[in-house]
Formats: sequence, C-alpha cells, structure tokens
Amino acid sequence: MSLGLMALSARADGGSTTDPDLQVGGFAVFGTNVTGATTVTSGWGSVYMQGSLQVQSNLHVNGAIHSTNLLQTGRQGFTQRDQWLAQYGIIQPVSSYIRIRGDGQAVLLGNPQIAPGTPGQLLTLQGVSSTWKVTVVDGHGLRTKMAQPFSLGEFDTMQFIFDDSSSTWVEINRSQNRWDN
Repeated sequence: MSLGLMALSARADGGSTTDPDLQVGGFAVFGTNVTGATTVTSGWGSVYMQGSLQVQSNLHVNGAIHSTNLLQTGRQGFTQRDQWLAQYGIIQPVSSYIRIRGDGQAVLLGNPQIAPGTPGQLLTLQGVSSTWKVTVVDGHGLRTKMAQPFSLGEFDTMQFIFDDSSSTWVEINRSQNRWDN
C-alpha cells in the first residue's frame, strides 16, 4: 500500500499498551533509500530509518544494540571495542583490542571468560575504570601466568593468544599501569 501524502500529523491523548493512539504494522521505512537497509529488511514491526533520530527524553531498549560507532552526548562514548560487563559476563573478542569495565560494579567473568576466537588470534584487553574492575582467573577457557588472577583497572592491560587445539586463551603478558591498587 502506498499513500502519496505531503504531510501526516496525528495528535491524541491517553494512549496505552492495550489501546495505542498510533499503531503501525509491517515493515516501515523513514526516508527514501530503502536499499540502505541491510540488516532490517522486512518483518512485522521492523523499522528502517535513513536519517537521524533524536530522543529528547529516555530511550529504553530491550535487546542488544548493534553499532559501529555509538556516541552519547554528555556521557562517555563507546564503540564496539568497549564492553561493559555484567557479573559473570563473557568478553566477546570482536577485534584485537577491547576496552573493558564492569557495568556499575567490579565483576568476575563467566564460563567461558572470553568467547572462543580463531586459531592464533591475538587479543589485548585494557581496563578503563579504577572502580569497576574486571577480574580474570585461571580456568574457564583461560590459562593465566602462574595460574594467578588479575583485576584489570584503569590503564591495565593483558594480552592473550587463542589456542584452538584446547579452546583456550593463553596469556602472553600483563601490565598493571594504574596509579592505585
């Protein structure tokens, strides 16, 4: 269905989840370059937006946010290299360099601590918070130096290589570069 409208305006009060003021079903497109839609291409409730989206108030997301570069005005910006980990979270080796911190708390990692990589893949982890450190321990897919745990705080680094024969990330080195303990 196609409507050749120049402008569309809707105003209503009192909508709810059981009685919405506006409900649009199907695949919705905002803009003219539909060929730009590569991951959201069809489906009930799917929306493709060619231009910008500005949210004046809160944005609530249930599910993952996939982005090549997500920046928040007035907040710390982060990219796919930044991972804020929940308690027992798993580091995703999406690039050779990952900045990590606990999401509002210091955290221990899950099992595995780092998701499997590719044979010989090198991975450098850097802590970015002196408060919300991420602790790695020997085991659960990691082989650490002398089986010693390490808490990555701000500016601390740790490097690994992935051994596919044992599905283990093997520590190459670590460096505690922060000013405090």
